[in-house]
Amino acid sequence: LNAKKTLSSWSPLRQSNSGSYSVSTNSMEELAESIIVNELSNGRERSDQSTTEQGNDSENTRTIAALQRALEIATILGSRVMAPILISLATKQNWPTEENGGWEAFWSTTTSSDDGGSATSLSHAQRLASSLEKLGPTYVKFGQALGSRPDVVPPSLAVALSSLQDDME
Repeated sequence: LNAKKTLSSWSPLRQSNSGSYSVSTNSMEELAESIIVNELSNGRERSDQSTTEQGNDSENTRTIAALQRALEIATILGSRVMAPILISLATKQNWPTEENGGWEAFWSTTTSSDDGGSATSLSHAQRLASSLEKLGPTYVKFGQALGSRPDVVPPSLAVALSSLQDDME
């Protein structure tokens, strides 16, 4: 698969002069785009080699659209939420335990990353809320439901998710 070759040559991490790491959102978007382009060109080659019916074309179109949406979701969650959190966990060794404040402290932890050319510093909870908003209304509704349940999620996460109810763009 061409996606494997693309993944093997890609690295989203950048190390600054001070030794801290940041995640490049642009490089993750470029990776997703290159995988889609490779898969689409492979699909065209396969369809050129065999005759396809009209039904197969619409099925292929739906499959490609689903693949593009899945890559969009993975890119947003990977670059905006998971990468900064994993870098924070790996570099600071602050795994959520009772000794260091548990999940409340984890969701309140602030990290910075390169988000399209400007360095931003957000808490893990704010990153998740921002990403849910970027993913669309279904994900916002999910975040709103979680934000209304501070008995289920830590207070700092509930506060960040409840902001989805207050200021939708």
